[in-house]
Amino acid sequence: MNDATGKREAVLAILEDSAKCALRALPPRILLALDIHGEAGGEDAQGQLAAGYVVKNRLLDPRSRYGSTYQDVILAPWQFSYFNDPLDVFVRPAAEPEMFHDILTIAQFVIEGVAPDPTASVGGATAYHAPDIVEAPEHAFNEKGGERLPYITIGRHEFYRLP
Repeated sequence: MNDATGKREAVLAILEDSAKCALRALPPRILLALDIHGEAGGEDAQGQLAAGYVVKNRLLDPRSRYGSTYQDVILAPWQFSYFNDPLDVFVRPAAEPEMFHDILTIAQFVIEGVAPDPTASVGGATAYHAPDIVEAPEHAFNEKGGERLPYITIGRHEFYRLP
């Protein structure tokens, strides 16, 4: 590794740590909006609500498996792909301010429970995936018999509740 590469990696590590700290300090509404924007920004309002409710349903999990705050749930490692590279999180919303403004309203609706959960028919989804990007992951199947967990398709995502 040459000196320039080492410096670049050191600077990127500092910036990544700073971005993680900045994300953790954001109010829940802003953090949830960033999550919805990154995970379902291209979806209609129903798809965006569904993505937001996955976070809220995890937060409300009676066994507290996912965390006790929006920050815990959203920023848990490898849970929401949009946050895998924290340096990218702030770039897209800045490039799409009108969309992000609308998503801020959706995030507030989710937090306050103003809009109904579009995944209620599957018990309030706690997971989803985009089947055009990846096949249903192993956790989308019942452990007993390997049958698919009940799911609902909203936009380009399949939503389901983990047991």
